[in-house]
Amino acid sequence: MSELEASSQQRVPSEATQPEPKRRELGHHPNDVAPPAHYLDNLSKIWLTKEALTELDRRTRKVVSSSKSRPNPQRRRPLTRGFHRELNRNIRSTSTPASEFVKRCSLESLRRVKLSARQGGPDLLDLRGYPEPAHPSRYTMSSTQSNRRHKRGKRNSASTSRIYPTATSTAITKTTKSSGAYNPNFEQRMIDNRIYPDGYEYPDGRVPPVPGNWEAIQQMLVKRRPSLSPSVFPEEEYQEFKRANAQVSSENKATRNVIPMIQGITRDERSVGSGIPFTNLADIMRGKSHKAKPDVYYGARPEQLDPNVRTQLSASIVPSTTETCPLAPNFFVEAKRPSASAAVALNQACFAGAVGARGVHSLQTYGEDVPVYDNNGYTLSSTYHSGQLKIYAHHLSQPNGPGTDPEYYMNQLRAFAMTDNRKTLIEGITAFRNAEAWTEAQRNAAIAHANAIAESSHDHNGEDDDDEDDNEDRE
Repeated sequence: MSELEASSQQRVPSEATQPEPKRRELGHHPNDVAPPAHYLDNLSKIWLTKEALTELDRRTRKVVSSSKSRPNPQRRRPLTRGFHRELNRNIRSTSTPASEFVKRCSLESLRRVKLSARQGGPDLLDLRGYPEPAHPSRYTMSSTQSNRRHKRGKRNSASTSRIYPTATSTAITKTTKSSGAYNPNFEQRMIDNRIYPDGYEYPDGRVPPVPGNWEAIQQMLVKRRPSLSPSVFPEEEYQEFKRANAQVSSENKATRNVIPMIQGITRDERSVGSGIPFTNLADIMRGKSHKAKPDVYYGARPEQLDPNVRTQLSASIVPSTTETCPLAPNFFVEAKRPSASAAVALNQACFAGAVGARGVHSLQTYGEDVPVYDNNGYTLSSTYHSGQLKIYAHHLSQPNGPGTDPEYYMNQLRAFAMTDNRKTLIEGITAFRNAEAWTEAQRNAAIAHANAIAESSHDHNGEDDDDEDDNEDRE
């Protein structure tokens, strides 16, 4: 069995092995959930996604319903045969100016026009969105005429629907696939909350900064690994990877069959989570609640962190109420099938990376009255889509000074066409595994710092207790 085959069988933990039991709160935090209307109204730019169009329909129905419920609505004159004949006499074309229409009206007709024009004219709200008729005297018929026309057969009715479309016949019948929660409106919401995806530009043309340790991260990614040298990585394994990639027809197959071949054999399975929603973490964006759910993430065992720190920082570093799930995640993987959207994978990685960067920063600044931002990156993410592996760095800073909201940045580090040739595949796998090892070291360093602060606090409290005991003994 090759190394790739072995890794694909051992690497990603099964969702079934990490069940979500009855939820037990590890830390309480308010969940500012807002209705859809509030969520969309707060966006600086609204994209016409399925969710936005559904909300528009809901509001339109509400307006129409309220207009129909108003007391004593003004009624239009019924469209009888006599009224049609009158219109035909007075209106010779659809372009007849109003002045010509008035000139041709009888005194009785003028009286009715003046009566109808009082207080702005009749209520036409129920005609909102209705197509303009080809001829106003012919576009509508009475219910009797409609029944008679219906009996003439399908040909005439079909012809009528083409010439004079109704609200039903003009509705869009072509269905479009929804991009889900990570649509363009979600990306806009991230930007409005100072979470900037890779490639973002400020309105003035500036681009978000790269982390201060950018060069160090780049050098880390290309560090050679003896297990991946060309001499020990045969052409057969490259061909095996190409076959696995060609058979990806779903996100699950990409996560289960391809990603493990990139990961290799993990040192500690309990540090890897898969398909777990981060329901315990506090919202990083204002308004409508949204929780990250990366395909794969890397974190620390819960027992690595001091219990008091774990409780105090629960809403920042403990993703799930399942106590055995890895905490303080700082390396995320998002995989998509070829027909899926690469933009969705980017948004998912951006959001998860921001959440991870916030968690690592909370560990690094544990015990500080005023958190310090060193503008370095300690969190990475990776996306895999149609044979393309991309690795990103995430960091946060406070560019507007102390006491202001932080900004979260995402920058692409490398990109690899994994099915191009064996050399490129080795480079991509090397970068991924180096990223995995490096993020583990950064995570462990942040945990060690928080543990040291907690231990120092315990010792200080213990000395105070001893002093109190000594004073009581002397008394």
